[in-house]
Amino acid sequence: MTDSDDIEKALARQKSYIGPAVITLILYWLFYVPGLIVNILYMKDAKRIARIAGQNPSGYGCLVVLFALGIVPFLISIFLIFTIFITESSSIAPLIYSIF
Repeated sequence: MTDSDDIEKALARQKSYIGPAVITLILYWLFYVPGLIVNILYMKDAKRIARIAGQNPSGYGCLVVLFALGIVPFLISIFLIFTIFITESSSIAPLIYSIF
């Protein structure tokens, strides 16, 4: 290993994604799709940094949780749309409407 590899690892270990996680949270709150895109980009960069540093950077867990919490409403919405519009059972729609 050269000195430049050691310096690169040291710099990667100091990288923090707490600020980007806060920005992502704000974007999710204001605009869902840009928040999701930014979250995916930050997670991709954090994985790259983790490969260089040999450990997950701080704030990576926050990005993962935000992604999980951001994708769940999307999946539920898709499920509800599928259930309401694709199925022809008239008994399912009142059940779903009563939930919300």
